[in-house]
Amino acid sequence: MTWRSHRILTGVTVLLITRNVWFTVAAVCGSTFPDRIEMICFGNWQKCHRKLSHWFVLYLLFLGLIYFVSGLGFSQSQVLLFLKWFFVGCLSHILEDAVSGRVPFLLPGKKKQVLPCLCYTGSVKEDFVVGLYVVLVLVFLYFS
Repeated sequence: MTWRSHRILTGVTVLLITRNVWFTVAAVCGSTFPDRIEMICFGNWQKCHRKLSHWFVLYLLFLGLIYFVSGLGFSQSQVLLFLKWFFVGCLSHILEDAVSGRVPFLLPGKKKQVLPCLCYTGSVKEDFVVGLYVVLVLVFLYFS
């Protein structure tokens, strides 16, 4: 998916779930991180795209660490709350990529189709799917 689609899908979803703008901003920031980190750290973006940075286990480990630290008495930390939703945004990115291509599942070096491919990155169908999702969420919010 395009970065625009990642931001829209993640933002709408987190806002629907939490009704919290701060959490939504954090998740939207995380929604493009797996691609951005590839560009910064690995240089040759196409060679390493959707490998280690798209392995969901890393982000689950970070979330586990945040919950562990929160249990030590830092549960009200705004930084930890931001990081928690940032990593939720990263996981959202991976899930969204899974419906528009291949992402690693069990091992970061291997690619595996996790979900059926709904659309291809940058296609008109992607825009349609994103638009339809936003309309459905707005209808849900209106009637709830």
